[in-house]
Amino acid sequence: VLTNIASGNSSQTQAVAEANAFPHLLRLLQSPHRFVSEQAIWTLGNLIGKEKNVFTTEFDVVRRRWSSIT
Repeated sequence: VLTNIASGNSSQTQAVAEANAFPHLLRLLQSPHRFVSEQAIWTLGNLIGKEKNVFTTEFDVVRRRWSSIT
């Protein structure tokens, strides 16, 4: 569900970001359940894709984490 909200309009994307979703999504990347980590990746991608200039730091963290799990 969060993935769909994060892929919505700008106000929906902003609401997810303002809810401090990033740290929680980053933790979910380490889930032993593939579906959970995949959904976290999609959600992070949606957030970063819509708000590139706001989430530059978060993107760097995601890129490093992604590199460590692939």
